[in-house]
Amino acid sequence: MGLAILWILFFHSEIYVPDFMLPVKFIKLTGYAGVDIFFLLSGFGVACSLFKDATKKEFFIKRFVRVIPVFWMVLSLYFVIEYIRYGVGFRDVLFSFVGLDFILFGDLKFWFIPAICICYLFTPIFNSLLLKGNTKYFSIILILVLLVLLVFFAVLAPHLLIFITRVPIFLFGIYIGYNFSRNRNVKFLNSYLVNAIILFVSSVSLVCVLIYTNSSFRWEIGLWWYPTIFLAYPLCFFTGWFLDKNNKLFSYPTMLLRVAGRLSLELYLIHNLFLYSTKGINIDAPETLMQFIYIVLSFILAWLANNRIELKKLIRHHL
Repeated sequence: MGLAILWILFFHSEIYVPDFMLPVKFIKLTGYAGVDIFFLLSGFGVACSLFKDATKKEFFIKRFVRVIPVFWMVLSLYFVIEYIRYGVGFRDVLFSFVGLDFILFGDLKFWFIPAICICYLFTPIFNSLLLKGNTKYFSIILILVLLVLLVFFAVLAPHLLIFITRVPIFLFGIYIGYNFSRNRNVKFLNSYLVNAIILFVSSVSLVCVLIYTNSSFRWEIGLWWYPTIFLAYPLCFFTGWFLDKNNKLFSYPTMLLRVAGRLSLELYLIHNLFLYSTKGINIDAPETLMQFIYIVLSFILAWLANNRIELKKLIRHHL
């Protein structure tokens, strides 16, 4: 998760990468794949959480407490800034706070939050079906249903493809978490050969998509995201394996990545707050420098937001 959020921050930022640094430029261009990793790991996490939690009520309370307060806090700051600069309407504020700005109109500023919350709503149902049914046949039916949904949204609501294309990877994360929490060994998940083949094919497909298609066509049918659906798990598999094997060698970087992973939600929201709130403001400083400053400030504020409960306790203790 730490690597995924750093990848996303790099992708969202307007840091200029010159053409002679082609590998770095490609990494920046494909940073949206970090979102697929988040959907995968979120599915994994909620499946493990459902296995531990006594009730579904506990599950939803935990998700609400983790996501909504910091989301509303960042939105409040965003709209205060927007009101000072341009003025805002009540409908815009209301729709943003309940996620309808993305669902109805395709506003992408903080789209991940309403998208992942919709996934959370259906997680207990999917988990219950896994508990009751044959996972093999259920997976086949699920794939067919998702294909129908993709066609439906591609025609009637293409602005939601950025979310709908990620639903399969979220459900796959639940499937992995379901088996992991019950200590079940799924051979293809642990196969180095299978993961290497999927990684190679999906990577080549992604390169071909980026080279041989234009961005407007990719947006129209969701072609941006199809290769990264398959790319997410092999990336997690091999990155996790590498970090595990070299844990002592990379102990400090791994520790920093864990911090970034723990702050990932706050980092995503606060960094977007900086990017959208500073648009159109002329600052007498190099753009790349300002982008790095936004990322550093995002880490500081994310840490403060993530530790708000501990900070309140500390303040009360001193008072």
